[in-house]
Amino acid sequence: MLYTKRTQLTILELNKNEEKISIENLKTVLLERPSNMIYCESEGKLVGIISTGDIWRACTENKNVVSVNREFVYVCVGEYMKAKAAFKENAYINAIPVVTKDQILAGDYTRWDDLQVCEYLMEIDNGWCLSNLIKKEKIVLVRPGGVFIDRMSVFEKMQDYLKLQKVLFKCIKHSEVYHYLKMDYIILFVDENEIRACKTVQRIVFEEQCEENQNFRTYKSFFNLEFDFSDENCSIYLNKLQKEGIKVIGLVFEDSPFYKRLSGEMKERFVEIGEAPNDKWPQKIYEDFFDDLYTEEYADQITHLPLVLENHGGVRSLKDCRSKYYNVINGERYTVNQPNQYKKSIYFFGPCYIAGFWVEDKNTIESILQEHICREGIEAKVINCGTIQPVPIAYMYLPRLAVTQLKKGDIIVVDQPPQGIEGVYYLDLNCVLEKYHVGKEWMLEKVCHCNHRINRLYADAIYKVLLPVLEMQIENQGKLANKDQDFVRFLYLDRHFKDFNPKLYKKIGSVVINCNPFTYGHRYLIEQALQRVDFLIIFVVEQDKSLFSFTERFAMVRKGVGDLENVMVVPSGQFIASQMTIPEYFNRKMSENAAEHDEQDFEVFARQIASPLGIRVRFFGEEPFDTVTNQYNISAQKVLPQYGVEAVIIPRKMVHGKVVSASVVRKCLDARVDVDELEELLPDTTREMLGIG
Repeated sequence: MLYTKRTQLTILELNKNEEKISIENLKTVLLERPSNMIYCESEGKLVGIISTGDIWRACTENKNVVSVNREFVYVCVGEYMKAKAAFKENAYINAIPVVTKDQILAGDYTRWDDLQVCEYLMEIDNGWCLSNLIKKEKIVLVRPGGVFIDRMSVFEKMQDYLKLQKVLFKCIKHSEVYHYLKMDYIILFVDENEIRACKTVQRIVFEEQCEENQNFRTYKSFFNLEFDFSDENCSIYLNKLQKEGIKVIGLVFEDSPFYKRLSGEMKERFVEIGEAPNDKWPQKIYEDFFDDLYTEEYADQITHLPLVLENHGGVRSLKDCRSKYYNVINGERYTVNQPNQYKKSIYFFGPCYIAGFWVEDKNTIESILQEHICREGIEAKVINCGTIQPVPIAYMYLPRLAVTQLKKGDIIVVDQPPQGIEGVYYLDLNCVLEKYHVGKEWMLEKVCHCNHRINRLYADAIYKVLLPVLEMQIENQGKLANKDQDFVRFLYLDRHFKDFNPKLYKKIGSVVINCNPFTYGHRYLIEQALQRVDFLIIFVVEQDKSLFSFTERFAMVRKGVGDLENVMVVPSGQFIASQMTIPEYFNRKMSENAAEHDEQDFEVFARQIASPLGIRVRFFGEEPFDTVTNQYNISAQKVLPQYGVEAVIIPRKMVHGKVVSASVVRKCLDARVDVDELEELLPDTTREMLGIG
């Protein structure tokens, strides 16, 4: 969520009693000050709003005017939490005006926070996101309106970035976008506000919809990492895992006369129903596909599962979600009947059929397999790390696999590994389908896009392959497998520390902080740590499990320590304090494995992060109240010294005899206390970002 001051907003002055604005006038406004929201004022007070969605609806209904919306959601100055709640409760609200007691527009909150992180992404990228394909593409940057100082600053930095990377590009005005769109350019906008305004103008002028145009991208989405690995990369990594005592099973779909015939039958079915073969859901096949589970209500819910993919530094996982049929916890699709006690874990990595795109939780391959294992009394836990794959990326699961805390003796089941890797067992799922004479009725447009009945056949076949592996005992079974240092360096260190030279400093320290939000307590911890070292690396927890998003928290810390020397602020990535390493921290619940997870997290930090960066000490804030965090601190003092890293606990900052903490601040924000009361808890930089300064 981003707070923007009044001077950076798009404001339209209305005549007295003016209720409707012509679309032609709105087009002029959007070309001059492109934004998703137009604020309407009369006699200096906010009286209404017009969104780009309102304009689209008017165009669709062939109207030439848009009514001013006078029934809109707004918050008063200082009501940050109220705005947060409004965004959470209504996914269709993207901007909320902030007004004074006299109904004067002071600024607004927007759902999108692109501008807060773009500058940092440019600083660290070093061409990572400019693959050979992108470098050959034709790129244009759309110039923001000159009145938008913040957007112009980021726009100018983007120009410098592309020049540094020797990328050819052009800068254009909003009015020129349509011309370049027709020439298949990649069109980059500073943020989502600009994109929505531009699409709306295209709709008005050319009466064409470009809502799904893939050539429109924000700077932030441009910097989303996508790693396309070669067969050799994948083979090397899977071989390394096997040497660590991890058994690998590969699921493949081999070409065969049966497969060709089945593929042809699926194509013919789409021709018969008059639909193009794709992964969309034609209702005409619902009854066949859902078979014994079919009802109209059930089919409608399964075909609208809320699958959302997150990308954190190239590591893809499903976004957490809770619903009747589809649940994701800590980035893992829920597997039914997972045991609390187990000796081995079986991890599944791969695309849609692994994640169970077309079935409810209990009918995924993993849940059915777990049912088999529990029935036979085998002490093993099945974990679904599947994702969806919106773009064709080879071995997309490798980064996710690299950050997973595997133990010796664990088993990984992966989709389509390279052929010929010694030690890997390959299971051809097409042979499973042929054995049981499966027809097109239980599939969508591919054999891997299948229903619950096929998942049961797949799970049965996988179970038979797993049985002898589950009985195997290896040396040091249950011990944490070593992370591949090459992967840690490739995914994390090379990106964030490419220019860092630890030899320049005698003593380097570190602190890992969440900052939900950044308070004087965090500032105090950092200042105390700096007094003990020559250089301090501040890792900001990247996992988005807090009230404030990572982007918000990261920007708060960067601005909050901007005046300090010898500090470096970086994201923590997926190797430090992530939901994949210490789930208890994000669930705020202790578990039987909490201490073990903490110790594994510190072992990875010490060996894979601290060692190459020359970190000799890690600082922690004292935590006498929170059980989970206190256990984490205890584990740090036990594990880190074993690897030559000192663990130092810093007492908390006190004000008027009370601890300054982020939880206290959140309570104050919830209670909507007077802004002045927050001055002792929050730095000016944080209050300004929250719009309560």
